[in-house]
Amino acid sequence: MSNNQEAEEVLKEENKNLTEENKNLKETIVQLKNYISQIHNVMCHEINEYFFNCNSIRNTTERFFFEDVRDCYDALLAYNGCSDPIQSADDYKLCHKEIFGYEYEDE
Repeated sequence: MSNNQEAEEVLKEENKNLTEENKNLKETIVQLKNYISQIHNVMCHEINEYFFNCNSIRNTTERFFFEDVRDCYDALLAYNGCSDPIQSADDYKLCHKEIFGYEYEDE
């Protein structure tokens, strides 16, 4: 076997190993996201209380490790049953584009 063929085989094996490791890491990420979601469900009252005290979607997102502002918004919506309290947040207009994908416009 030539040096080029050996090098190619080594690279193929390394690629195979990295592909497998990547697959395992993606599965771990899914598991961790599910675990965090379960923790959010258990802590919903604490999360809601924190949100009402700070009146900030972004601060609540960061404090409770939500994936993003949209994820936090969706959780708060579920906890409150409507969007009214969330829309009165100090940073609602600033977070609007992250949540809905377009700029906030006064009606």
